[in-house]
Amino acid sequence: MIIDHNVMTVVTLNLGMYQFTDSPSDYLALTLVRIVILPLLIVWYFDITSVKAYQKWIWLPAGIAVLIGVEYLSDVLGVFERTRWNLWWSVIEWFVVFVVLNYAWLWYRNMLRRERG
Repeated sequence: MIIDHNVMTVVTLNLGMYQFTDSPSDYLALTLVRIVILPLLIVWYFDITSVKAYQKWIWLPAGIAVLIGVEYLSDVLGVFERTRWNLWWSVIEWFVVFVVLNYAWLWYRNMLRRERG
């Protein structure tokens, strides 16, 4: 998740897709959202859907909607302003993050099972 935060921050700042406020407290709020709140929501999603494999894909649109809702709320509260960023790009970003994290989680789980014997 830290890698996603760093890549998206560099890309969006360099391409001018977001315009950040000059207030340090707003930047701190953005950092808190991107580094603490969003990863906690993703971990919570994987914890809730860890019972059955198909549940993960059924609840995926709800998980993405929650994350986009947090981004939208940050935009409405004035933490940042979207200048050249479309909403569907966020859908693609979060879908890719969920897929990569899901396969990393499965890989780690299989590795633990092999070590147990």
